[in-house]
Amino acid sequence: MAVDAIGALVMGYAPATIPYLGQAFSAGLGTNDVSRIEVRGERVSQVRRDFPAPYGDPPAQRAESNAPTVHLTAPQGDRLYTTTVTLEASAQDDDAVAKVEFYVESERVSTVTTLPYAASLT
Repeated sequence: MAVDAIGALVMGYAPATIPYLGQAFSAGLGTNDVSRIEVRGERVSQVRRDFPAPYGDPPAQRAESNAPTVHLTAPQGDRLYTTTVTLEASAQDDDAVAKVEFYVESERVSTVTTLPYAASLT
């Protein structure tokens, strides 16, 4: 299900509007909630190619094309820390923010699903 949900996004469709994904989710076969799916490698927004027309009956809906915005608000500046540091971020989206992930280089160090978006880094 995760592969099909992300594949739908890559094709420009909202996974929640594809009937068989909803049926599979109802049967307990996985999730179509992309906020619960970890995508490794390139971001969906980097490889997305909208397919010509929605399919199905009812037709699948287009996925939103506006990416959310996230800004690291603390700490500010380029400093070396030798103690625990609190990372803080602000995030906005047209619909809702499901989670904010904090990374150090390419390693995810924390996932936060509620406000305030903050994590301690030791």
